[in-house]
Amino acid sequence: MKIAEYWRDYYQDQAKFWSQRYEEVWHLRNQSPQILVDVERPQQDTRTPGKKLLRRRRVKKGAAKALEHRYKRVLKRAVWIGRLLAGTLLCAIALELVTLIKDPSNNPLYLAQRTSDIPLSIRELFTNKKAPGSIAIGVAEGNLTPTGKPTSIYLGHTDPGNFATNKGFCSWNKSQGISVAEADQRCLQALQWQSVATENQLIYLGLSPESNRVAIIMGTDLWNQSNSAGPMFPFTYKAAKDKGYRGRRAYIWARVEAFRNKQQELDASGLFGICRREPYYQKQLTGLKVDSETWRWNCIKLDQMRRILEIERVLKSGSFCVG
Repeated sequence: MKIAEYWRDYYQDQAKFWSQRYEEVWHLRNQSPQILVDVERPQQDTRTPGKKLLRRRRVKKGAAKALEHRYKRVLKRAVWIGRLLAGTLLCAIALELVTLIKDPSNNPLYLAQRTSDIPLSIRELFTNKKAPGSIAIGVAEGNLTPTGKPTSIYLGHTDPGNFATNKGFCSWNKSQGISVAEADQRCLQALQWQSVATENQLIYLGLSPESNRVAIIMGTDLWNQSNSAGPMFPFTYKAAKDKGYRGRRAYIWARVEAFRNKQQELDASGLFGICRREPYYQKQLTGLKVDSETWRWNCIKLDQMRRILEIERVLKSGSFCVG
């Protein structure tokens, strides 16, 4: 199009130049007719000005039409070339897309669920209440045994952190006055969308779901425990791996660091309350100043390590063997 614009501007300038030249000649003729009479034949002065004017106008119109024709021809040719180049470019892009579809990129950022459109979280980990992820979280909450059977507190118990009534396998306490069956249904729905959100964020961060099944369960368990810390787990887990941490060390570091608020302070009021009043936690934190950074970190770590060990015990059992 730049070529077309160049020639368009060129012919416009030429037309403007010759138009001005015609105007100058006509202007001079009107101002000094006597000079032109002296130069030309006197007998034709009174009879031919109209004919000359008509002839010049015809010449001017002819020149304008010729310029317009040439401009349109050049512009048409430029448009044709532009369409040809655009078509070539689209063909090249189409070929690249076909190649990408046939052979997906190995870049972790573009990892796809190649076996199914269903996310791995739903397909394997949280399909139903008996899936490995569901049972692992139920065991971490104290509501299920590693084989998936209900414990004595499954039907209802008081949450030690916020003192709400927990029901069902994942300790649902967001709705009161519902049955255990309804609590289980809402638990499963919540775990499914939380696990998919965790999985998608790991993919965005370049981590393959297939290689981080346990991390997806760890992140979902943390989300079930805390709506503020859970969404942060994929980021802190990626940071842990960037530090060179692996396995349990990566999980514990990521889970504790996920409790930091916008001011980068560890914020887990429910857990802090437990650490202040429960004898077991008080004993484990002996020697640390209450509410100090170190005390907060280790308070959260005590609870998170307990949950991690329970989850690992379920996933390493003969029933699941999730790696």
